[in-house]
Amino acid sequence: MYWRAVGCVASACGATLGAVVVIAPERKASGRLPSSGHRPYFDRGNLPILRLGGFTRSKMGGRVRGLRVIVPIGVVLAMVLTASLWLPSLGTALTTSDPIAPADVALVLEGTGATATPQAEAWRQQGLVRDVVIVEAPVRTHALVAYWSDFVRWGLAEPSPTPAEHLRIARAPSTQAEQQAEAALPALQADDAHSVLVVGGGGIGSRLVARQLAEVFGPAGISQRMVAYGSGGRDPAHWYQNAEDRRAVLDSWLQLLVPYLSG
Repeated sequence: MYWRAVGCVASACGATLGAVVVIAPERKASGRLPSSGHRPYFDRGNLPILRLGGFTRSKMGGRVRGLRVIVPIGVVLAMVLTASLWLPSLGTALTTSDPIAPADVALVLEGTGATATPQAEAWRQQGLVRDVVIVEAPVRTHALVAYWSDFVRWGLAEPSPTPAEHLRIARAPSTQAEQQAEAALPALQADDAHSVLVVGGGGIGSRLVARQLAEVFGPAGISQRMVAYGSGGRDPAHWYQNAEDRRAVLDSWLQLLVPYLSG
């Protein structure tokens, strides 16, 4: 179907009153020109009424497709350029830290770091705690299952500086905070402990770790403090620089966003 202009002139008493232009449809037979012998002024699908802001539908579609590509690229570039501002908050938003105070036992969880056992002994020597409990979890490879105390015996790891009479070692089946707390509980109860300082907050001081520890220690009447320590501790603001911290932060976010993963 074509659209063509049809001129209509109205006259009365021999005087021309005006001209009216009507856009009227005219059906075109396949392969033939309109009866006037001329092609229509407006091609099919390119009518002035469909022009918006000077662009036809095809031009507007191209612009929309261009924006769909440009906007995501701009967002990614903005995130990369501002990473130093928002990246640390992914770690600090997950952590908690309590002020240090005297307690019965310093608790060192598996994966806290190589400087955790010397720090626990330093607190003991300062009189902040009377004993130290270390929780070890298995290191598994395709041909080996071993614990920290095994590596110490083999001369591959530094022993704890805490004297044997003030040191207790517990073995957990995994590095999960709840299982480590369950493994440490008998040693804490044997030491008649009612309060613990968790050295380094169990790593970066994750709120998730604190909650899992409290679920075990709370019913047993044991209070806890997640205490960071000095420059030797792990900084949650720079979690992306340490492989263990990256794993801890990502795992914590997953468990917060998908709660059943912590089950």
